Amino acid sequence: MNFYQKIIAFVVTASFAVISVAFYGCSKPVENSNSESEESAMSITSPSNNSYTEYKNSYCTFYFPAKYTSIIKTEENDNQVNFIAELKGIKQILFTIYFNKDKGYELGTLKTDKGEIKISIENPKLQEEKSWTENDYDLLNEMRESVNTLLDKLWENENFTPSKAPVTDSGK
Repeated sequence: MNFYQKIIAFVVTASFAVISVAFYGCSKPVENSNSESEESAMSITSPSNNSYTEYKNSYCTFYFPAKYTSIIKTEENDNQVNFIAELKGIKQILFTIYFNKDKGYELGTLKTDKGEIKISIENPKLQEEKSWTENDYDLLNEMRESVNTLLDKLWENENFTPSKAPVTDSGK
């Protein structure tokens, strides 16, 4: 990764950290003292720190920490992939990757056999859920911060060219 790519990676990573903290602070309900939070945290598998789960889609493959494999699923539709966590039977979109859409923060372009595609990402607000405890919200935010692994692996792809500036949803 060259210097320019490292700067872009740092800016994107820092942006997601700030966004996650801001959303967490705004959306976290009053703590529900319920022992089920330990159950949610214990449902994470524990492979080695360097193992990843591959999430293949129509355009490329994303890599995410394998310790969340039992909790995170993806849904692909309409040129986007939603990374979704399910806690206590309730689904929460952690983040969405867009392909050739003017939504979210533009990450860059990827050369594929289908041509060059623009990739962007959006980090929606966490929903308020009465059955979720503070530990559940901590786990959701931990998984959201693991987007850095996905971004690092994307940046390592020789067919990926980082964007110069983020793009926000223009209402298109």
